[in-house]
Amino acid sequence: MTYMQIQAEVDKADALLNTAADLINGGHIVSIASLNEIVNNICSLIKEEGYAHCQALKPILIHLSDQMDQIRIVMENQLELYITEG
Repeated sequence: MTYMQIQAEVDKADALLNTAADLINGGHIVSIASLNEIVNNICSLIKEEGYAHCQALKPILIHLSDQMDQIRIVMENQLELYITEG
């Protein structure tokens, strides 16, 4: 059951990051503050389930981490553009 809860939280994070990237690329300013709560939920659920039982999630979590890095870069570029254009 916990595995399904973790997957649901990962899916939420994935959807949030994809939507944010689309909006940013469309010129919108977005907040991803709710991502913090989702990541905390994922970490808590993994801790509850036990790390050994969650090894199958490793590729999914690596992908999520990569997505977070990509959105960070996009947001940094947006901020830089905003600052230079004033």
